[in-house]
Amino acid sequence: MTGQEANGIIAAILLALGVAAPVPEFTGGMLLALGAAYAVRAFRGAETRKGIVLSLFAGAFFALLAAGLHEATAGVWLWGQLSIQAQMAVSGGLSQSLAEGFVAFGGGLKDWLAKLPGGFGKGADR
Repeated sequence: MTGQEANGIIAAILLALGVAAPVPEFTGGMLLALGAAYAVRAFRGAETRKGIVLSLFAGAFFALLAAGLHEATAGVWLWGQLSIQAQMAVSGGLSQSLAEGFVAFGGGLKDWLAKLPGGFGKGADR
């Protein structure tokens, strides 16, 4: 397999994921995002290897989302003026906070649903 074939396969996978960016730009952005996620985790104090792996996974996930939404957010205030690498790096750095926010929102939503008259959130507690 030549370098061009490998590049074509990677580009096809990225297109299947909704990312319309050149492979070198995406790769650079992903490396920056993973580095930012690791740096934020290091400053917060990574206690376990599992915590580091989860932080890197969240960084890669949110960086992939940012890459997929790059063209759709082109006209959005300051965010749209950033390059794809910068958007991916920022989303990787914020990934741990975003994941914690989603977990907190999910817990609050479950509590709110449990207080409704039908008790929608009590499915596992009955």
